[in-house]
Amino acid sequence: MSSLMAEEAQSAADAVAAQHMYADERLAKLGSQLRQHPPRLALTIARGSSDHAANYFAYLAMQRLGVPVVSLPMSLVTLHHAPLNVAGQLAVAVSVWSEPRFGRNHERAGTCRGGDRRLGQSE
Repeated sequence: MSSLMAEEAQSAADAVAAQHMYADERLAKLGSQLRQHPPRLALTIARGSSDHAANYFAYLAMQRLGVPVVSLPMSLVTLHHAPLNVAGQLAVAVSVWSEPRFGRNHERAGTCRGGDRRLGQSE
């Protein structure tokens, strides 16, 4: 009998290898935009084990680029609707789960979506 966690761990390499099919062009565009307009800070938005991955990103960004990174608690935005003044800064949402049954990923996407007033984006 195999657990869901074991199945997902065994499929991780294939999932990472397949990312280039949909991520390469977007990441190249993001890289170009960040070189043209370097952020003064970056935000990470994650919960649980996803926050561990976000912490790894934060470490690399601070070590290699000198960009301070702040871990943003989702509840500040999704529950308390805090008016954060972060327009023009980099926000990175991380989710290790791709299936809705494991969490409300639409919250993370909505929190980071361009033009979302909750993160202080300009219109």
